[in-house]
Amino acid sequence: MADPATPPTPIPRLRQPHGRIRFAGGDIASSGAGGIDGAVESGTRTAREIAPTPADGRH
Repeated sequence: MADPATPPTPIPRLRQPHGRIRFAGGDIASSGAGGIDGAVESGTRTAREIAPTPADGRH
């Protein structure tokens, strides 16, 4: 159990884009945090956010 005196972690804010900077990794994953499954989930999510697709017209 977390210490009530400890402020909440900034993890949800790290999942959000910060200008052109994006963070990805197992420690900030929304599911499977701390493991390889979380790292894959986080990396996939971030790649989808930045990768151009034919539908959005970015090339």
